[in-house]
Amino acid sequence: MTAPSDEPAVGIVVPARDVSATIGLLLDDLAAQSPEGVRVVVVDDASTDGTGDLVEARAAELPWLSLVRGTGAGPATARNLGAGAVNGGWLAFVDADVRLDPDWLRAGMAATGREDADVLEGVVVPRGGDDRGLVLHTASSSGGEVFVTANLWVRREMFDRVGGFDASYRVPWREDTDLGWRLLAAGARAGVAPDVVVFHPHARRPVRALFREGARLDADTRLRARFPDRFRRLLPRRGFRTTYAAFLALLVLVGAAASGAPGIGIAGIAVVVELGSLMAVRGAVSERRRPFWWEWIALAGVAPVLVVCRVVWVARANLAHRQNFW
Repeated sequence: MTAPSDEPAVGIVVPARDVSATIGLLLDDLAAQSPEGVRVVVVDDASTDGTGDLVEARAAELPWLSLVRGTGAGPATARNLGAGAVNGGWLAFVDADVRLDPDWLRAGMAATGREDADVLEGVVVPRGGDDRGLVLHTASSSGGEVFVTANLWVRREMFDRVGGFDASYRVPWREDTDLGWRLLAAGARAGVAPDVVVFHPHARRPVRALFREGARLDADTRLRARFPDRFRRLLPRRGFRTTYAAFLALLVLVGAAASGAPGIGIAGIAVVVELGSLMAVRGAVSERRRPFWWEWIALAGVAPVLVVCRVVWVARANLAHRQNFW
């Protein structure tokens, strides 16, 4: 299903995958802002929770809303599909789990009238959602040329010039920064729109979600390979020294057990491994808020496994992208 042929001033693209709990709230926020002169395209990226059906039902009632069915190839591909289904001089990218400031659309359309910018970074404020949990997901941005697509406005001409998002980023991580940096390399002028604000609620995730970090590590390494100087300013070093120390301790533990070392010695090394592993992975849960006690127990149980996985993920990403990113 494609957008109507009459050309809007702004095309708003929303990738969506299994977000039936939040997409309706975002559409309510848009409807409350009298979206004349815009088209909104939601790309359902092979959801399994009825997200697409929910949006399709809303689209039958809202003339400015369209649905595109995606293939599950990730948010970069979904955004490209959405951009291809709508016209307009500007494209606005927002995420399906954000809430919009009541003045978001008016402020954004006013900002697109600027002559000194081809890509505008709106403000992303972490607010609301789950008030406690060990593994919390949120997003924040006030500019800084990171180009967070929870609130990003791009002149259509420049978006087409760089070929849109790079579909090789299969997870929602760094594909937005990659687009922004390619836009700058193509001569785009970047600006910040401080009055264009969205709110990103906190979402609690299970401890097992930490095993998805490998895909993010790969995306980091891919981006660093393409833009080494910019990436070093964004993230000077990955900082896995504690992880490597815990991994070495784990090797010592395996060696001690294999050589028949005294039980008390093995127990002591095991304690060091556990404490070191917890120290290594606690940085991945820096967004925690009053964690539940059982979440700490779950983290303690998987921490040594995560340490091993991290070493494998880093080595694999370095080999894949011919980098030395430790």
